[in-house]
Amino acid sequence: MSNLSINIIPFNHPNQEMEFGFIKENKPGYYPLPKWAYPRYLWENYEDELQDIERLYCSFSDQEESDYKVTINLKDNWKFADHYYTKSIYKYLLEKADAVRFGFVNDVEVWLLDEEAKNPKYHTYKRYSLRVQYAKVSAGMELAISFDGTSLVH
Repeated sequence: MSNLSINIIPFNHPNQEMEFGFIKENKPGYYPLPKWAYPRYLWENYEDELQDIERLYCSFSDQEESDYKVTINLKDNWKFADHYYTKSIYKYLLEKADAVRFGFVNDVEVWLLDEEAKNPKYHTYKRYSLRVQYAKVSAGMELAISFDGTSLVH
């Protein structure tokens, strides 16, 4: 049995209100947003148009060519905030980590080379999972960080 370590860090929204753009067709750099996670303000402004759209796409940074634009209060839309923070962490770690990918439950999996574990036949990587969640332990947004062990790559 492996030894699993988990840390949960509660955090506040740095910016509570932000403008986001959504498109109907997927493009590179855009992330799918299922209908159940559409923010309330999007429903309020475009309810009739959104009834038959099961998925929208958002880059979480570009609003230029958007089909829909809306200002969202992240504190009031925690399902959308979960997507926003997860994608922000992913983008940030792409430049910092040795490998990054989305896991099975949409967490961010990170691999970091273990410089201390030297072997001429393989590299050792420490694996971590980062998951944004809402009110599992605290009263607001949380970042759960778990150490998932090591992997050897030949």
